[in-house]
Amino acid sequence: MAMVLFACGSACPAGFVGSSARSTVVRPRIGVPALFSMPERPACGSDMAGALVVGAVDEVTLAEVSGLASSLTTPDLVWLMADGDSGVVWAVDAASGAPRVKVRLPGEVTDTEDLAVGPCPDLSGPCVFVADTGDNDHERRSVKVIAFPEPTLTGAATAGLATVTLDAVWTIRLAFPDNEAVDVEAMVVLPDATAILLIEKTTDDAARIFAARSPWTIQTPQDDDDDNDLPRTLERTGTVTLPGDLLQADADADDTAKAAIKARRITGADVHWSGKRLLLRTTAAILEFVDDDGRGFFDLAGRKPRQIMPAPVDEAQGEAIGYSSDGRRWLSMSEIKKSNADDGDRPVLRQFNCRSAAP
Repeated sequence: MAMVLFACGSACPAGFVGSSARSTVVRPRIGVPALFSMPERPACGSDMAGALVVGAVDEVTLAEVSGLASSLTTPDLVWLMADGDSGVVWAVDAASGAPRVKVRLPGEVTDTEDLAVGPCPDLSGPCVFVADTGDNDHERRSVKVIAFPEPTLTGAATAGLATVTLDAVWTIRLAFPDNEAVDVEAMVVLPDATAILLIEKTTDDAARIFAARSPWTIQTPQDDDDDNDLPRTLERTGTVTLPGDLLQADADADDTAKAAIKARRITGADVHWSGKRLLLRTTAAILEFVDDDGRGFFDLAGRKPRQIMPAPVDEAQGEAIGYSSDGRRWLSMSEIKKSNADDGDRPVLRQFNCRSAAP
C-alpha cells in the first residue's frame, strides 16, 4: 500500500488531514513546531549544458503546465501544476515524468501560474506553495498564494499513483499597491522564509518585483472558504529588465518586433535552495542571476544574468522552470496546445546538466 506522510513536523493541527483511495495518511501529533531551516544544497559551479529530454508527462490535464518545483522531502519527485482553475497539483517522477502523486486543493482557485517549495508559514517543515496570481485581463483586485505541507511518498507508492485530499491549507491573500491589477506568472519563496516574491508578466521594458514579507499568516492552516479576511498589500521592491535581443520561436508572433516583445515576458521563476541564485524564464530563454553581494533578489535593476540559455526549440510556450532537488540542474517544461493533447501529445520534462563535475 502506498503511504503519504505529511511533512508538518509536530505542528499539524486537528482537522488537517488528507485522504486517498490508494494511500494511508499519517497525521503527526499536535505540538510546538520545531523551527525548520532549508538544507544546504550545492549549486552548479559552471554553466549549464543544453537541455536533455527526461520524458513525457502522461497526464492530459497538465497540457498547459505552468508551474514546476522540485520536491524537498522526496528527491526523485517534481511538483507540477497547470495554469487555470483545476486546483490540482501533481508530483511526477524526476527520472521519467510518470505521475506519482495527485493533490487536490480545497476551495476554489482562479488562475494558478507557478509553484515553489519552501519553509511553511509556521516553519514546521517544507511546504508546496501555489501562486493563484494569473490575471491576463487585469481584472483581479486581489490574488492569493496557497501553501500545504509537502507530503512524503514512501513504500510502494513509487509504483503507482497516490491521491491526497487536503482539508485545510494556508491561504495568503494579497493585493498590489494602489489596488492595481497586475498579471503575475512567476513566484519564488525565499529559503530563509523572509519573503515571497512575485514578478510581473509584462511587455514593458521593466517588470516589477513585489514582496510579501513574513510572517505571512497566522500559525495554523485555515479552511479556504472564508472570503472575509482582507488581503495584505504587497510591497514593490524593485524591477528587472531583460535583454532586448532574446530570440522567440513562437508561431503566433507574426513579425520580429512582436516576437521580441513577447520573448521578454517573464513566465516562471525559481530560487536555489541556497538562496544565492535565481532562475527566470520567458518563452525564449532561461536566465540565471546570482546574489554575490548579499542584496538578494528584491531588486534586479541594472544587474546582468550569470547565464542566458536559449529555451529549447520545442518549448515555444515555455512557462515552467526550476532547480533540481540536488540543486545542480535546471528543469523546464512547456505547455502544449489542448488540441495536440487531445490527439495524444504530452508535455515533456527536460533537464539541463551542470558542465562541471564539482560544485
